[in-house]
Amino acid sequence: GVDRIALCGGFALPWRARVAAAVAGRALVGSVGYAFESLAGVAAYKANFEAGRPSREALISLEPGADPAADRSVREAGGHHTTMIAVPDTETAVRIARGLVADGVTLIELFGDFDSAGTAAVIEAVDGRSPVGWVGYGTESLAG
Repeated sequence: GVDRIALCGGFALPWRARVAAAVAGRALVGSVGYAFESLAGVAAYKANFEAGRPSREALISLEPGADPAADRSVREAGGHHTTMIAVPDTETAVRIARGLVADGVTLIELFGDFDSAGTAAVIEAVDGRSPVGWVGYGTESLAG
């Protein structure tokens, strides 16, 4: 079975609580959040999305043994472009994030087991050119 569920940044925090209630402790539920330095970029992304203007976003997932050249998927729908890439480590995530931003990505979300240092490395690597969000869990994750 599934032991963790990670909701993308498009889901407000109340949805995390609803999903957690629905799974009733059978899985840990987290959601993507953004720090202060990313808020203006997130607001611009949201405004473009709601106005139907094309955007480019990327989801980077930390997966041991991943090959980012092979373990990637691109989806285009309604002018929106989403790239999903699995990476084996933080160093690769930093390199990939820099490349994505150079290619015009305007929002990045980190999934998998990025720790604080790894998340900070990606945020610093994009140097404010894209908001970077990461999966966080509530204090209920500390129980047990």
